[in-house]
Amino acid sequence: MDIDDHARGPLPTTTVAWNYSVPTSKAACEALWLTAYLYQWDGSQYVGQDIQTKRGVWGAFRNQNVCLGPAAGFETDVMPTGYSYRITASARTDATGGAPTRKLRITTSKAPE
Repeated sequence: MDIDDHARGPLPTTTVAWNYSVPTSKAACEALWLTAYLYQWDGSQYVGQDIQTKRGVWGAFRNQNVCLGPAAGFETDVMPTGYSYRITASARTDATGGAPTRKLRITTSKAPE
């Protein structure tokens, strides 16, 4: 995904998150894997700025065990206002290369006016 002329919003400004059903077991949840790469346009090419790799998190919520899909956030210290960016990402059921890919969601916030 390309973000042209990025406008700063509340931290984190840009989030890449799991957007698929989550497992109901701890082991399968903690195997979920998401990696996201952030590139900044320097006028002639995209240059790598940040890489984040996250796993699913198993925890208790309202007395029930639940799985939270992985999510990575790129904050304003690596995404200053006024530049253009490219994000590439992959979400998989496991970190192995042959694991099935899953849907993900990329959201970015604009500064309040």
